[in-house]
Amino acid sequence: VYIDSADNIYVAYVGKRDGSETLGTTNGVYYTKSTDGGANWSAGDTAYSATASDWRHTWAAPSGPRFMAVWRDISAGTLLENYDNSVIATAALTGTVTASITEADIVTGGKTIVLTLSGDNWVAAGATFDAQRQNIINGIDSAQAEGTGWDAVVKATQGVSGVVRTSATVVTITLDAFASYNITATETVTATIPATALVGGNAIVATPTFDITSVATGSLQLTASSSQSFAAALTVLFTSQTSTMSNVGAINVADDRSGSPGWSLAASGADWKSGQDVMQLDYDGTGSNDNLGKLCIKPNNGTLYAESGSLTGVSKGSLACFSASVTSINLITATAGNGTGTYWLTDMPAEQFFPSSPTVASYTTTITLTLTMRDIGTPRFFGFGYSLTKSSRIAGDRST
Repeated sequence: VYIDSADNIYVAYVGKRDGSETLGTTNGVYYTKSTDGGANWSAGDTAYSATASDWRHTWAAPSGPRFMAVWRDISAGTLLENYDNSVIATAALTGTVTASITEADIVTGGKTIVLTLSGDNWVAAGATFDAQRQNIINGIDSAQAEGTGWDAVVKATQGVSGVVRTSATVVTITLDAFASYNITATETVTATIPATALVGGNAIVATPTFDITSVATGSLQLTASSSQSFAAALTVLFTSQTSTMSNVGAINVADDRSGSPGWSLAASGADWKSGQDVMQLDYDGTGSNDNLGKLCIKPNNGTLYAESGSLTGVSKGSLACFSASVTSINLITATAGNGTGTYWLTDMPAEQFFPSSPTVASYTTTITLTLTMRDIGTPRFFGFGYSLTKSSRIAGDRST
């Protein structure tokens, strides 16, 4: 018989309780558990030995940090034990810190760490427990050692009033706000409950750990020309029904955030409209004009260069055309760990396919650039317009 620090009772025995195993033949070692002083016991027979044979006699230490049974192998005259199946007190770490949290959450405060014991109890409420609150805080430790990270800021200054014993087995820690908390890489935090805070007197490492991800500081900026026009006289080749536009004006992305979380730049389009705000040319091939009108963008034909920083991990997108299934075209991608610096994309052509017989007019459209910050996924938008001045109708051919 073994009794743990939470007064749970474990009883080890040879042979199943239903009589299906007979002493002196082949039988295993099992145990059962009571959490209410012996009034009720766990159902069935929990296997303790990994094998079965002519086992006899079981022993267990009456108390201590671990329930471990020992039994006798009659045929061999030896004593056996199974450490893997022994039972020790554990602690589960839950609370809002186990969700996906960032350094911004620690700065704001209010996140909770809930420590729930199994097989042990917290020391008595009141002065006895209150004297252990700082020790509990000290046991919550980061695997990293940044100067403004968890150990230097949170563990060093968290108030003990945020540590509350809500029951004999549960403690809830509500984190204060820490304006000076600032990390450049993910921190992994482990809670080790000190022996002095437990009735059993043995430290317990709670599981699981939790991670705090860094939020990049600095700015991510996008600059592009506000408008770009075609030449007044635009030649259209009716054999191909294609008009090549002027190159898009220079696009500039500047990223000085710490940690180089990466970014991506994409373009979305809209139908060409006349001055009456009526759709005249389709941009995605889904309109009523024989589904021939579509706008294509060629970032691969543009020039990408770094005014500062490196082009490692920074690349141009491929030729793509808007369609019913393509509503966004990738222009530049900076992968995680790259893209810090100032980058330019210049001389990028766009191309509009013309349906037959469009109305004589001046057409305009808007292309929207979306710059997405990879660390928090927040897009920044920048729209600029294109205009097309249509030339006169040519007899005998399709209008330009």
